[in-house]
Amino acid sequence: MFGASASFGSNFAHRSRRRTIAIIVVVAILVLLLVGFEVGHQVLNSNKSANQRSLESWVAAASPAVSESNTLVSVVSTLRNRPSTLDRRQLEALIDDLDNVSATAQQNFFELGLALPSPQAAVLLGQVLTERSTGALAFGRGVNAAISPSLSPSVATVWLDRSAREFRIADQAYRTLRKVLRSASTRLPSSQWIVNPQNWSQPALSNYAVELGHI
Repeated sequence: MFGASASFGSNFAHRSRRRTIAIIVVVAILVLLLVGFEVGHQVLNSNKSANQRSLESWVAAASPAVSESNTLVSVVSTLRNRPSTLDRRQLEALIDDLDNVSATAQQNFFELGLALPSPQAAVLLGQVLTERSTGALAFGRGVNAAISPSLSPSVATVWLDRSAREFRIADQAYRTLRKVLRSASTRLPSSQWIVNPQNWSQPALSNYAVELGHI
């Protein structure tokens, strides 16, 4: 009888040791998992912080190009909304400013050689500056055609309408860029060239070309 009891006690002790070992193994696995999760979480946060810093640096470096482009908004507004207050010499001077500054802003951006936060962001900002430069050139040609005695208002309207399309594309690209950059977009200056779309419709631009012809 005592032999059976001793055997039972031995088996019980053996099972208890196995249970203890199993618990220790499970606890060790859980500890390793928790440590691994914490390390992974820290690495992920570190990567996010590095990406955020890179993004903010790119935005800070790109913002001057947008600000430089924004200096032309008042020029476009004056040419489009108050042409009767200008003579031909003043018109031509403003057109030169429009062409030169928009081209310079575009060139300065591409020469920065910025590290890209994302290919999409770089493409979008490049598109904004390129479309505005192209639009400024078309707008200048439209105004010059309108004040030229040898060209009809219809020729001017074609160029002016093209400039409006380029400016609209640029404004839309800039809105998309701000969405892509998310929180970092708050560091970018606001930028919209066409504030009143009705003034840039084809009929309105046709009337504008006729008005310019009387200057």
